[in-house]
Amino acid sequence: MDQEQIRQVRHRLAIEKGGVEILTLAAMVAVFAVAGPLVRRMDPLSAWAFLPAGEWGRLLTTVQLLWVLAAVCGAAMVFARPEGVLTTVLVGLAGMSVASPPMRTLLWRHQDHLSGFYLILVGELALLGVAMVVAASIVVMVGRLTRPLAGRWAWRSPLAVAGIDQSDAINDTARIRDLPLYKLSPDLAIVVWAVLSLTGRAPAGGAAIAGAKDPSGIKRRAACAGVTLVVAVGLLIVLMQTAERYQVLFAVGASFFLASLLAHQIFPTACGPVMWAMPLAIGVAVYVLAAYTAGGVGATSMDWLETPRLAQALPIDWIGAGGGGAVAGHWVSTRMHETKTLEHYMQSL
Repeated sequence: MDQEQIRQVRHRLAIEKGGVEILTLAAMVAVFAVAGPLVRRMDPLSAWAFLPAGEWGRLLTTVQLLWVLAAVCGAAMVFARPEGVLTTVLVGLAGMSVASPPMRTLLWRHQDHLSGFYLILVGELALLGVAMVVAASIVVMVGRLTRPLAGRWAWRSPLAVAGIDQSDAINDTARIRDLPLYKLSPDLAIVVWAVLSLTGRAPAGGAAIAGAKDPSGIKRRAACAGVTLVVAVGLLIVLMQTAERYQVLFAVGASFFLASLLAHQIFPTACGPVMWAMPLAIGVAVYVLAAYTAGGVGATSMDWLETPRLAQALPIDWIGAGGGGAVAGHWVSTRMHETKTLEHYMQSL
């Protein structure tokens, strides 16, 4: 690797980092200022959870905004890897969360049937999780269409530019590409691979290198998911001290960012969804627990005060702040691994 290659690698990494940071902030501001009013409820004092009030139209509008943002970012951010683009999309969606009143405004209205209320939130969170998977697929597909037009500005792996072999943490990529589903939706193929690999049923694939059948790969993915889960739950308990909106968003976003970053540093894996899915899984678990512990019909008017603090995060908080934080942690960790590999390679020359 000569000095020109080193310069190109550093230049690409700097452009990606600066572009993702600036456009993520711009996306949040745009969603807060422009998209927020499009889904504002008739009652501006009620928190933005739509299914408890049967507002399917506003939920659909939110999903459409997410997909439009994914298409726009996928086309504009040709200089960044898909994880960086998805970070911008999901954190940008969190701009809607900033505009929402706190969860307690909904708890007041549904205090007579809190158990049913939280079960409805489980359904809304599941629908938003599916929308997030579709948004990730849109990012990849739009990026594939626009990158050939970007020429030298299009994203290329810094390790590939430097002529360095990928680390063993990225070997899964070749195996994922062997799945028939990959041609239809790369991100959906990754999700399927992540699930199958944890059960030991995923195919090795003809592109797998020697030793790729080693169960340590499966254990690494399971360990990465486990560390993300444990660290995220611990940080949520510590950081979410109140139900105020900014405290909730900070706690959810920071917890999953740090958990994903730490897990990927210890157990690097190409199957990012094992980390990205943690906000969805934890959010569902929290809502189910709240539904189980909440009073039923005829509960007292003060039962909403006993709701766990973690259960006062809205479904859009888990997807926007939580999902965005998890993807951002994975993105930062991947860049850190690449930087270490490049530095080690240059020292060996």
